Amino acid sequence: MAAEAWSFLPERDDLSRLSDDAKIDWLEGRVHRILIGPLREMRRMARGAPTGGAESAAFWNLGIVTLICSGIEALGHHLHGRKAVRSGSVRDFQEFIDAFMPDYGPVKEAIYGDFRCGLAHSLVTRRGSIEEKLGRPYLRDRRGHLRLDLDRFFQAFVVAVERYFVAVREAPDLGRRLAERFDASNRFWIEHPPRGGR
Repeated sequence: MAAEAWSFLPERDDLSRLSDDAKIDWLEGRVHRILIGPLREMRRMARGAPTGGAESAAFWNLGIVTLICSGIEALGHHLHGRKAVRSGSVRDFQEFIDAFMPDYGPVKEAIYGDFRCGLAHSLVTRRGSIEEKLGRPYLRDRRGHLRLDLDRFFQAFVVAVERYFVAVREAPDLGRRLAERFDASNRFWIEHPPRGGR
């Protein structure tokens, strides 16, 4: 089925009919539709935030980094084909960074612990900050806390997504793992396809 026919919503698309290659195409389209596209729009809105100025943009930036970290972790789970995610989140997150965002490899622990976990569990970065116009992907402040450049982090994630899907199509083992995780993640929708689904 052609990608243009998909909504990229499992409650509308019949995932039970997808071949392993189509699962790759569907997931790639979904990542772009529900994550990368909205993140670009959020960046645009944050830059043009008329009320609240820099403070308002800072709040948008926290949301953007939270979503990027969620995307890294989710694709890390697909990288390993995890059928259940009871453990391995740290490893999957960090291995995705190592494989597809290597510039961030030296600070992957801080990104996971201070940003991903801090924002997901406490709604605040544990240490460090999200910056704009830092002039480099990241740096450490005098206390050793990580300062992330938001635009570079976002662009690195977009490039990582592209690299990941190229790798999945070129390496049968990665494609198999993606299909395994896809089936586990979407089990309900595969077993209960929508009536008249695309």
